[in-house]
Amino acid sequence: MPSRAHQRRVLFLLRHLEDHLREGLRGEVIVAPYPVRLAPGSFREPDLLVVLTEHRSWLTPRFAESADLVVEVVHPDDPERDRVTKRREYALAGIPEYWIVDEAEGAITVLALERGAYVVAGRHGPGEVARSKLLPGFEVDVAPCLPLE
Repeated sequence: MPSRAHQRRVLFLLRHLEDHLREGLRGEVIVAPYPVRLAPGSFREPDLLVVLTEHRSWLTPRFAESADLVVEVVHPDDPERDRVTKRREYALAGIPEYWIVDEAEGAITVLALERGAYVVAGRHGPGEVARSKLLPGFEVDVAPCLPLE
């Protein structure tokens, strides 16, 4: 079960993404629990997922066929699931960008898909700004996001 701090981080990022995407009607951000299909019969429910306007056909009433960007706030009970397992699964599914919000490491890591694998596009701590490679102009001040206790 997500903690209050986890949910506050998700809502903080949701508001920033919604504000950014609203400018120019660039896409939609959806909060969990709304699954994204990674492969036939394989689904995940990222904390946040973004589908750009040109891919809106990916959105079905029950799940997304894919996503342009996913965000996971690392759960302290199983951090390897978000840092390793989901990283591999999202890359195999071809999702172009993956943000890992990790209080334990005090960082937001932005991963960009290159040749089927994620590379670190940026690792940002408090006092820094995390920037999307996929969404021009989208950036988040890390300090207000970590920690939110």
